[in-house]
Amino acid sequence: IWIRPTDMQGYCGKAVILEMMRDLPEALRAVETGLSRATPREISAPIHARILRRLGRLSDARALLEQTVGGHDADDDTRRKAWYELARVLDK
Repeated sequence: IWIRPTDMQGYCGKAVILEMMRDLPEALRAVETGLSRATPREISAPIHARILRRLGRLSDARALLEQTVGGHDADDDTRRKAWYELARVLDK
């Protein structure tokens, strides 16, 4: 996919598109690339965790989400999405 993001929202957008195309390894790569290059990183946590969950990496997803919901860096919307995704992980 020929999207060249410059900020974390762009990387997350690319990851969501790749996830919808069911290319989970590339979606994970997009989020991880964004984490290494862009800020704010907190907005990526729910998307990152959802991709990890779909790849079967439940313990990684849970750790990421617990850090997000317990921290003070994420905004209310991101924290709400992280709680929702954490519930999905815990249901597995």
